[in-house]
Amino acid sequence: MEKSEIIKIIDQVNDYRFKRMRRDNLKRHYDRDVAGGYRATAENRKRLLEEAQKNLDAIEAEALDLVQDMRQRQALHPRDQQVKLICLYIDLLDMDPMKMEKHRQKINSLRPKVLGTVDEMEQIRQQKSLFD
Repeated sequence: MEKSEIIKIIDQVNDYRFKRMRRDNLKRHYDRDVAGGYRATAENRKRLLEEAQKNLDAIEAEALDLVQDMRQRQALHPRDQQVKLICLYIDLLDMDPMKMEKHRQKINSLRPKVLGTVDEMEQIRQQKSLFD
């Protein structure tokens, strides 16, 4: 895989993770507002929740297919560092926040070997966006 492909996959996984977190956060606050009797706030939050769910639904099927594909690749090629890096990002999807720090250290130690420095990654992202 090229570096630009790896970065694109990682960005897709992160986008999916952030949209899930937003939806879950809005749901939690909506439930709290309803339980507390804050109708106006709950109605606003419900609209935001519906919008967040639409955004998530738009990318969820593709993201789940990507996750499944990467897990299969990792099973077939367990020593492939590129796939391992992507799977480390995928592991963050369902990870307890208290365990993320150690996991992020693994990502931070593997990322320079696979993709180079953060500046190099940003340069690849900018080059890719010029030709899209």
